[in-house]
Amino acid sequence: MVDITGQRFGRLVARERAADLIYSGRPFTAWRCDCDCGASSVATASGLTRGLTKSCGCLRRETGKFKTVDITGRRFGRLIVVKRVGSRSGKALWACDCDCGTRGHETTQNQLQRGHAQSCGCLREEFLNLGIRKAMMPMFRPKAVKITYPIPETPYPGKSEFFNQVQRRMLQLR
Repeated sequence: MVDITGQRFGRLVARERAADLIYSGRPFTAWRCDCDCGASSVATASGLTRGLTKSCGCLRRETGKFKTVDITGRRFGRLIVVKRVGSRSGKALWACDCDCGTRGHETTQNQLQRGHAQSCGCLREEFLNLGIRKAMMPMFRPKAVKITYPIPETPYPGKSEFFNQVQRRMLQLR
């Protein structure tokens, strides 16, 4: 074990040795560190010396993936983002206006940017009104719409009744 007391690693300065940290059943040498932001944290010696741990987490919050980009005024499908209204499950929550006239539809930034939210639900209703034959054609199928088909009485003709009962039950649970 090498004594790294007083050495600087990014924004962290090693203050004293802490109790070993256990990862996957293996002990790792740990150090209690002071961050430039004023917080203290515990980091492994290997994480510090290899450059994997540079701060208490403040660096990631300031510049990393947790920084929210302002998407006000941008269009995603039929939705236009109006304002940020908070967060849900650690993700930015935005109020959107839909082209159909719905105001204040809330969805997360993640859903918008990945294309999982494109309308307030009106797109899905229009899609389902097309009918099952057109709905199965790829040219009529919009993105981000869950397709629900009617459950047939006999899902697999020619199979035993027990097999069909199990399949019907599985389709109902979905």
